[in-house]
Amino acid sequence: MDLHALINQKSLDKLSDEELIALFEDVNEFNQAVYDFAISYESYMKVPKNYGDSDKLSMIEAHIIYNIFKSPGINAIELNEIWNVSKAYISKIINKLESDGYIYRL
Repeated sequence: MDLHALINQKSLDKLSDEELIALFEDVNEFNQAVYDFAISYESYMKVPKNYGDSDKLSMIEAHIIYNIFKSPGINAIELNEIWNVSKAYISKIINKLESDGYIYRL
């Protein structure tokens, strides 16, 4: 059953029970795929990788270094807004990058 065509032809309140169940199952399957991707991506962002030197950085650490390079003077609040992670997590990353010598405070 082509649910996209079906929805375009009928309003949702006119769908049969069978059509609504099929639609719900498709939407639920899609939502599960998005959720699975989000969980996998979040894990991937935290795994340290070699970016060309002997040190390993997580993807978010590498991107935060890039954010700081592209926007000198950027602060933790602005980085938090960009990355939408907790302030504590940004602070932890900044402290690690500073102690590892990648960044310094002005």
